[in-house]
Amino acid sequence: MGGSHSDSLHRSIVVQFLTAVALAAALALPVYPSEAAVKVIALSGDPSSDGSGGLVIRGGSPGPGAVLNDAGQVAFRGASDRNGDGVGRWEGLFRGDGQTLVQIGREGDPVLDGEDGIEISQSNFMLNDTGQVAFGAQAGFGLGGGSDYSFYLLGDGGPAMEIARASLPDINPDSMFAYMNGWPTLNNSGEIAFTAALNEFGLPSGIFRSDGATTVTIARPGQSLPGGNGIFDSFGQPVALNDAGSTAFWARINNIEHNREGIFLGNGVTTVPIALGNQTVPDGNGYYQQFFVAPSLNDANQVAFRARLLGVSEYGDGGGIFRGDGASITQIARDHQAAPDGNGFLSQLGSNFYLWPDSFVTPQLNNVGQVLFLTRLTDTIGGGTDDQGLFRGDGTSLVQIARKGQTVPGGNGIIEYIWSPALNDAGQVAFVADLLGTSGGSADSQVLYFFDDLLGLVKVARKGDKFLGSTIVELSFASSGSWGEEGSGFNERGPARIAYGFKLADGRGGVALWSLVPEPDSLALAALAAVGCAAIGPRRRRRPFDGR
Repeated sequence: MGGSHSDSLHRSIVVQFLTAVALAAALALPVYPSEAAVKVIALSGDPSSDGSGGLVIRGGSPGPGAVLNDAGQVAFRGASDRNGDGVGRWEGLFRGDGQTLVQIGREGDPVLDGEDGIEISQSNFMLNDTGQVAFGAQAGFGLGGGSDYSFYLLGDGGPAMEIARASLPDINPDSMFAYMNGWPTLNNSGEIAFTAALNEFGLPSGIFRSDGATTVTIARPGQSLPGGNGIFDSFGQPVALNDAGSTAFWARINNIEHNREGIFLGNGVTTVPIALGNQTVPDGNGYYQQFFVAPSLNDANQVAFRARLLGVSEYGDGGGIFRGDGASITQIARDHQAAPDGNGFLSQLGSNFYLWPDSFVTPQLNNVGQVLFLTRLTDTIGGGTDDQGLFRGDGTSLVQIARKGQTVPGGNGIIEYIWSPALNDAGQVAFVADLLGTSGGSADSQVLYFFDDLLGLVKVARKGDKFLGSTIVELSFASSGSWGEEGSGFNERGPARIAYGFKLADGRGGVALWSLVPEPDSLALAALAAVGCAAIGPRRRRRPFDGR
């Protein structure tokens, strides 16, 4: 009787747990992350996919980090250990998903016209949802190369396709690209947008979009503006690109009155001004003087940008973050606007400065119109100890994601700097924080965080964490920045996933994929574990996740 009752109780526990797991999976309910939610994509010592020796992955910062798509694939930089001495040579780009590893491009790979090989550019690379990777390169590897041989490639595991190359004619037979500027941006259709210098104009650059077969001119120096009020003089980069092939870009304008700047949206057929110098801002308090950093663009053809203003009503409100679509402009945040918690005022949104060590502060825009940005603050309680923050706005509300001086979950340290932020379509955020006052000093002073409105801050990985039989000593994470989601380590849609690079105390480097909701195999393992626990006896109550 007693044994039968006990067996029945155990079976009931198992059934309840499996039902809860199945319900969570079906409804995509948040599951607090655990060690089972981390998957290693690649690790130093893994065999190279072309049989040329083991991989060497540096993993930590500095470096572009790892880039993630919505299919769960991760692109990253690595090198071959051909001599078996643990030293990486012949740098390359790879794509993995935790099961297979694909080589996208390697230094020395031949190019189409028989040059000695390519040298992969150190600029950022991008990955779209179909698994294509866009990157910059130069021909003539080992011979020094040259600007006449710079080009952009698109790879998916087979021979990389050449998209655009210096000294190749564009659609005007009398013009050629003199050299490629900076880095390209990529969309899910396999198109790349880029700026290139034109030898017929000298230094000014044109903006182009290409899929390798057809090159489209978006804008070029001397082209008339819509309405005929001036001509394009020069352009900024990078250029934002969406899945419809539209681009958003900064341009300097010449007209009969004076030089001025503007933010534009173009697709090769039409060009629409989003905001122009001397244009009055939405609330009437000032007018645009200067636009900073590259704009961000979403699939709804909305553009987010940062601007300096003149003609404002009072000192201290001369900058802002805005979102426009060519028909109207929405103010997202403004200098001298109170912080959501009442501690200080937003400041220097219209200044062209470095806030954090890694990049200009580019506002990031998701497909529902939310904008993520970093900013300074003035008149705070803590003065210089709480005067920087990360915020998300939509034109109606402003949410504080994280703040300098904030105590982290678990209490081990306070935030000193926030950098490499990324935003997805659910309004969730990933970023790296440098900490002060930690128990381990510099050994545990950096954390990669995930933020959700309901869960708050959740730790993804931290220096000092025990991992793979060693300890994490460095982390790297790729922010979406001006390159859009194709250049980010944070997925755009679906249950949150974050790809990051790590370096271990034993010298190994690697790339890992963290998931808020465990992968299906993790759910199955959890169910099996529950069966085992039920067979032994009642489980102990699990402690709530505290971020440590």
